[in-house]
Amino acid sequence: EGEEEESMVLVRERAKSILVEAHDDGRLVETLSGGDANIDQLRRTVLGHLTKACDDGRLDAALEKKVVAPGGGGLEQGQACTNGQADDQAGLEAELDVLREQAKTALATACEEGRLTSILTEAQQTVEQDEIDTLRAQAAATLSAATMSGQLAEALAGAKSGEVTETEVELDETKESKERSKSADMSETDEKLNKLRTLARDSLTAAC
Repeated sequence: EGEEEESMVLVRERAKSILVEAHDDGRLVETLSGGDANIDQLRRTVLGHLTKACDDGRLDAALEKKVVAPGGGGLEQGQACTNGQADDQAGLEAELDVLREQAKTALATACEEGRLTSILTEAQQTVEQDEIDTLRAQAAATLSAATMSGQLAEALAGAKSGEVTETEVELDETKESKERSKSADMSETDEKLNKLRTLARDSLTAAC
């Protein structure tokens, strides 16, 4: 019984280690979120194995750290299932190897076809457009407030007469502040995109 339990623990720890590694380097997320036909087939295969394991009781047994026969019946204490465990472990490792290869292929294909670059470019454009829309909304609100309070009319009158009014100074300061804010926001956006590119490059390197 002790050997059986130890074998099951080793199987669980090995599977957990492989899945955690795939998750940490991004391959698991890339695979599950991809639209590749081979990945879809793999997902259906994995789902089939999980469904079968659930139906015959092996999944519950693994979660409860018990040993259950593939047919669904429980094994009495002392019965050996070393061969079955070895087969399950070999099958799991084979499926995970297929998962790694298909994830690597999907990522490499995305890079070669330019889809990865397209996604990063689209993300950058979306962020930049959001920043521009925000600045436009802020400028419109400031202009509306200045119009309603009469400050805009005073500023225009002062400019026409060649006088520098306090309102003009405030408007200039507001404009400079917005420009500084925009510059800072764009720098932050560039930094985020650089991190995203680095992460994608590291994921490709790890997958390869």
